[in-house]
Amino acid sequence: MNEASSSIAVHIVIPVYNGAAFIEKTISSIRAQTHKNLSICVVDDWSDDSTPEIVLDICRNDSRVRYHRAPRKFGGPAGPRNYGTTLTDAIYVAFCDADDIWHPMKLEIQIGIMHERSLGFSCTAVRKFSDESEFDLASSLSGLHESTLLNTVGMLGRNSVATSSVVLLSEIARELNGFDESSELVAVEDYDFWLRILDDGKTVGMKIETELVGYRLVSTSLSSKKAKQVKRVFLVHKLHFERGRLKMGSAFFSVFSLSLFAFFWLLNKSGR
Repeated sequence: MNEASSSIAVHIVIPVYNGAAFIEKTISSIRAQTHKNLSICVVDDWSDDSTPEIVLDICRNDSRVRYHRAPRKFGGPAGPRNYGTTLTDAIYVAFCDADDIWHPMKLEIQIGIMHERSLGFSCTAVRKFSDESEFDLASSLSGLHESTLLNTVGMLGRNSVATSSVVLLSEIARELNGFDESSELVAVEDYDFWLRILDDGKTVGMKIETELVGYRLVSTSLSSKKAKQVKRVFLVHKLHFERGRLKMGSAFFSVFSLSLFAFFWLLNKSGR
């Protein structure tokens, strides 16, 4: 463990709505982190299942875990993530969805690299799974951690940043006002936020190409419907273009958008 980074405080925000099926396993994977200086903030978007009881029971056994009911029903993860981010003065904030899981060494590796390279924003590779009985994230770790710099151009084709893998400086989230809570950006509010972080020109972002997150495939997830997702991605591109963040001519932008739409439409039709 890197002694210089082991004492750095990390605040993990988990937005949840009716997450009783998986929330305990998600929290357990974070509690098991080898990086110990952490706090876990579960923000409940007014669940009507047993989520509150499950989380509160965990809180009674681990003071690092806190349960917060969202100040109002947001109807999406952006609001709960933003609210959870305000409840800390930790240097770093991380995000995890309520059905994903982390490798035990995720934070140790990620915070160590960020501290060593003075990064403000990082993510990792993920491993998709649906059957836990055949899934062992701990076996995915290798000794070397290759990485790729993130930039706006590389992110235009698709969102290559998994929210459950992200760690960033808390001050960045505050300066950029966090995730956009607009209803039209539900399921792509994360993509919009990553582009805004990279577009500001001040933040160095990096993807660690090691699978440190288990991304659970759930058919009811917000990002599972491809056709609607494509339309939302277009909206993100349009918003960034109109704000002057995407540095391209209008004709190029139109051709690019139409080409991207055609690609994802065909992908959706193929059923892949």
